[in-house]
Amino acid sequence: MSSEYQNYIDGRFVAHRGATIEVHNPATFELIARVPDAGADVVDEAVAAARRAQPAWEKLPPIQRAAYLRKISAKLRENVEMLATIIAREQGKVMPLARVEVNFT
Repeated sequence: MSSEYQNYIDGRFVAHRGATIEVHNPATFELIARVPDAGADVVDEAVAAARRAQPAWEKLPPIQRAAYLRKISAKLRENVEMLATIIAREQGKVMPLARVEVNFT
């Protein structure tokens, strides 16, 4: 079963109508996903959004920015099995190493 993915820009998923890149499991050649083949215009849009967000982010006290990063880290660790499965399928990596990769993120 394969999944379709979109770019996430400026706090929202952006519908992509152009070409996609097929992602195959290198061990089984199974199609596992299609991702947008984003061009320079999409990259420019994402960079512009990041630049707009930067001033508000840098005004936050370091302790608050660190708290956001800790929340992201906790969410990753809550989903180790799901993320490790994706890594294993995408890279052909064995599950124990995929779990280590998620836990070190």
